[in-house]
Amino acid sequence: MQSSNVVGRFPGSIKYLVWNEFCERFSFYGMKTILALYLLEHLRLSENQSTEMVHLFIVMSYATTVIGAVLSDSFWVKVALSGVTSNWTKGQYSFFF
Repeated sequence: MQSSNVVGRFPGSIKYLVWNEFCERFSFYGMKTILALYLLEHLRLSENQSTEMVHLFIVMSYATTVIGAVLSDSFWVKVALSGVTSNWTKGQYSFFF
């Protein structure tokens, strides 16, 4: 059986994507820990209150990405496509006439 170079089949920019995902996860989980400690020690919230706040942070982190995706797919795509289409039509018009 012949061994193949698996890394050679990926684009060169994959290392940036992996590094970006690593940094994003590190930041997210680090922020959860720091937030819990800050709420407990500096703001003097109870353990139940700080747990609720950390969970609210997690929910909002995921919810805002879903809300942003819905907005961008429903509203911004229409705006962007209408601008591209109108510019494309203007380009065709100036090319042919």
